[in-house]
Amino acid sequence: MRINLKRYVPEKSASGFDFRVKGESRCLDVWYRVDCKHGGYKDVRCKIPKFIETDDLFWESLGILQGEMKKSVKNLGYANISFSNSNVDIVNHVLDFFQEFFNIERCMWRATAGYNTKGIKIHNKNEFGSNIVTFWHEKTKLPVDNFTKINLNPRYRTRSATMGHINVKYCNAAFSSFFLNLLEKIKAIIENDEDASKAYLRGLFAAEGSPFIRKGFLNSVELGVSRNEDYKHYKKCLIRAGISGIKRGKTQIKIYGWDNFYKLYKTKIFRLHRQRELKFINGFMKSHNTRKILLLNELIKPKKMNDLDYKKIRLARRTIQQHFTNLFKMWFTNRQRIFNKDGSWYYIWSISSKGETVRKNIYEINKTKAGCEKYVV
Repeated sequence: MRINLKRYVPEKSASGFDFRVKGESRCLDVWYRVDCKHGGYKDVRCKIPKFIETDDLFWESLGILQGEMKKSVKNLGYANISFSNSNVDIVNHVLDFFQEFFNIERCMWRATAGYNTKGIKIHNKNEFGSNIVTFWHEKTKLPVDNFTKINLNPRYRTRSATMGHINVKYCNAAFSSFFLNLLEKIKAIIENDEDASKAYLRGLFAAEGSPFIRKGFLNSVELGVSRNEDYKHYKKCLIRAGISGIKRGKTQIKIYGWDNFYKLYKTKIFRLHRQRELKFINGFMKSHNTRKILLLNELIKPKKMNDLDYKKIRLARRTIQQHFTNLFKMWFTNRQRIFNKDGSWYYIWSISSKGETVRKNIYEINKTKAGCEKYVV
């Protein structure tokens, strides 16, 4: 999809000044003029490409930034793009996005790092802080000199498995106003395009989503949301991606049902967050319907119930019959009633085309379990 970024330049900046645009064939010069206190004026400007070709990186990064970036009304006056995360892959994903689409190199970002020191004795804070900076420098390739502060605080809510979390900031008031407007106005395209919605949701779930496991089973998948306008937007994206049965909690959207879990799996919903991906797959594989679908491996060819190997399956005949009946209601199996001469009857079961597609996918996940490096499609 090709997008003309000139359409997303706002009329006014976040601080209320009129934007001006000078267009070239490939690049736009965007600026606004600020009157100085002692007379004269100053131009606040940035350069952006006129057209961009979108891909998964673009939509996924917009989803991450929608969930992570400071974008409240109170912060609109801030002259920077800022986001925080403790996941190295997500931080690099966003930095790659700005570098590829807006030519913002890593050397142009400032960074601060934080660490939860609760219960930890630190003998040398300078050395500990230096180790944190070294870790993030090696993982993200941000210059060491660009780290301006290290926060060691025992009151942070969570402790990351890595070296704390990082906040990165790009200071340019003109670009900040433009990008916040882009992030808001482009939602109309996302809500009406299935591929864009799926990629955007992957970013959102990497930032604010989590699988909820109960008694070892995947009970629900949740997406954090607080503002009502965000809830309406997320709901439209989920519906466009084929997810139904959405329920809203106090601070999150809750998604229930095996069908929805399977669609989320096909969407590769947690691909950007490895830990959540493993948790999601483990819970999904232990769900009752997934275990029933694995029984379809015994029905690759039509056969009688009497032909099944009960010792191998380790289930009673009546239980298997009920499992196949439940799968029939989900359109995963076909059945044919056969009558004997004495008036008795039995079912011959076969796998439907839908069931065969699902069976292959579930069987591949079962072989790799959560050790897979990526989703099997």
